[in-house]
Amino acid sequence: MTVRDIAKEANVSIATVSRIINGDFSRVSAVTKDRVLDIVRKSNYVPKKNSVKNSLKRFILVVPSIDHMFFSVVAKEASGYALRNNLEMVLYSIDNSVESRDDIIKRIACSDIDWILYMGISSGDQDSIISLLPPEKKIVFLDNILYKDGIPASVIADGEEAMFALTEYYIGKGHRSIAYITGTKDSRFNNERHKGYARALFNHNIIVNPELTRFGDFSFESGYECMDKLFSLGYGFSAVICENDMMALGAMKSIHEHGLSVPDDISISGFDDTYIADKLSPALTTIRQPLAEIIEKSFSLLSRMSSGEQISNYIIKLPCRIIERESVVDFVER
Repeated sequence: MTVRDIAKEANVSIATVSRIINGDFSRVSAVTKDRVLDIVRKSNYVPKKNSVKNSLKRFILVVPSIDHMFFSVVAKEASGYALRNNLEMVLYSIDNSVESRDDIIKRIACSDIDWILYMGISSGDQDSIISLLPPEKKIVFLDNILYKDGIPASVIADGEEAMFALTEYYIGKGHRSIAYITGTKDSRFNNERHKGYARALFNHNIIVNPELTRFGDFSFESGYECMDKLFSLGYGFSAVICENDMMALGAMKSIHEHGLSVPDDISISGFDDTYIADKLSPALTTIRQPLAEIIEKSFSLLSRMSSGEQISNYIIKLPCRIIERESVVDFVER
């Protein structure tokens, strides 16, 4: 099928089809865009390749939000790998929007790029990938638990074991009442991390109090609000585990505003070891994910798929490690 054929079937101009295929949705209605993209997907149309533009092997990286510190670090790691290995990266940021996500997946479906690294946090991501992306595209999920047949592979940091080890670390320092600030409820990797926390408490005969788990959205503001809520509940706790560094930063602000000190009154930790972690005062104890290895193994899987190897629902879990700094100390009875 040609662009002319698509235009005829969609009852639009050739110029409109060309703009949509090239990702310019600014001058078309949502109905027209969806109609053209649906025809493109069903016909398996692939744009003609430009020999200059495609002199390098290209891949697409999709992240939830480029404004988020951790995802910007992921993009930097992937970009560095691309430079070292003669690849060209195309970056998309979903901006935590379902509409944006589906538009981006449709745009990827129409592109001539068949290597995709996808880092998502929503439970609906895999449904959209399966329904909108043609099977010839090679995709690897980053840091995402697979729960749908039809997704080839995922390379993830072992968040459950990381949180188990971190909670054991707190317990080893005498803490038994440990609050937990997590991300969104619909995120499966959040649930996996929380399992590690709960398992460590259970192993030491410590009751898991659901009131001590608060749901945020990985932002500074949600860390602050979750910490405020924990204080308002009136439970005594000596430590807080946060599922990322930014929420830990927000929680620390709340702790200080309540007239308490980190770590003398409350110990706290983050996750991701972003660039702010060692610059805080006190420096933040956190979990470091093996990003370089995640990216490297993801490209290895893409290469294997491109060579014809059939890969389905294949998961690689990589260990994280605790980065011990100043924000977690031994519990002292007061």
